[in-house]
Amino acid sequence: KMGSSPPPTATETPEVLSQDKINEYAKIGEQGMAVSTWRDQILKDNKDVIVKFTELYQNINQVKKDLQGIVGPISKELDHARLQHKTFQKMIEFSVDDL
Repeated sequence: KMGSSPPPTATETPEVLSQDKINEYAKIGEQGMAVSTWRDQILKDNKDVIVKFTELYQNINQVKKDLQGIVGPISKELDHARLQHKTFQKMIEFSVDDL
């Protein structure tokens, strides 16, 4: 279903930074305003976007931690299974030699 719909047009796509804002920041830069003031203005204007990205980043990190919690025990089980496999292989080899 996702592939069947046409890509969104420019008007449907929400803009993170409008062209007006970009021009405004460029003017601030041209006026030689302090970089910190410029940065603060950008941060203030885009606070919602920054908050959303921060939340997303934290969620991704949480998922990563959850996955590590799952992967750890699984790899221990795998190591144990490999060891058992090697042991069985040796036992079989010895048994074959006895024949």
